[in-house]
Amino acid sequence: MARKIQIVIAGGGAAGLELATRLGAHFGRRHFDIILVEKNRTHIWKPLLHEVATGSLDANLDEVGYRSHGFAWGYRFFYGALDGIDRDNREVLIAPILDEDGREIMGRHRIRYDYLVVAVGSVTNDFGTPGAAEHCNIHNSQSRHCPWCSIGTAGSVGIYAAILAVQALVAFGWRGIALWPRAIFTLLAFPLSGAILALFTGAAKDYWR
Repeated sequence: MARKIQIVIAGGGAAGLELATRLGAHFGRRHFDIILVEKNRTHIWKPLLHEVATGSLDANLDEVGYRSHGFAWGYRFFYGALDGIDRDNREVLIAPILDEDGREIMGRHRIRYDYLVVAVGSVTNDFGTPGAAEHCNIHNSQSRHCPWCSIGTAGSVGIYAAILAVQALVAFGWRGIALWPRAIFTLLAFPLSGAILALFTGAAKDYWR
């Protein structure tokens, strides 16, 4: 049996996922082996990450699972990060896969290719601003977001309802206090409650580590 032509696509962003889908749908699996290598297990369109961050979009509902998508569209998905390219042997090197504690569960390995497409995408440019890389929460991927990102739409609605309840309590529950102090407390209730809830949520998600 003749060896299949192997096309490897490194990167499952908007370009890589679209290409894998089109190639898989066009060529099928009989004579071609379309392989998508990606360090995330699911895809969400990058311009929507700000909506995930604000809690207006639930990533669990809108993301695309590469493995199931590949099964439906004729390509294979390999979980892992591109670690290098061996052009002489026509192989890509996949970095070791680690668990949540940093322990190696799969060693560095290789995947051969007949054709290689590198579609790793771009990252946010901090222009070398001192402290930006260390302290800014840059949303280039789903791997690490602020505490609001991982609680989803339902969690965000619950948090906003709690904040509004605090505001209502301050505004209408303190009848013995003059109007202007109540107005000030009402304006301060939203940011203070939000900050406190963000701190607790971040601690629960181990974000502040």
